[in-house]
Amino acid sequence: AVNQLVLALSGFGTSAYSRGRAVYVLNLYTGEESRWNREDFIGLIKPEHMPAWAQEKLEQHQAATQQKQKLRDDAR
Repeated sequence: AVNQLVLALSGFGTSAYSRGRAVYVLNLYTGEESRWNREDFIGLIKPEHMPAWAQEKLEQHQAATQQKQKLRDDAR
């Protein structure tokens, strides 16, 4: 589980027809952010096939991201 499921956050490697290779990811198991190359990935996982622990971590990350965005908007 440690190196199996990551969430691609950004990078030129996330675009389908880009020449870039960098993909910045969030490891769903550890919560650690890192940089990978696009050729390091095997494929995508459909949301309905994600393990329960990964779905829970993804929801936590999305909630934290929304909270940060709300705080930024409120500060303006």
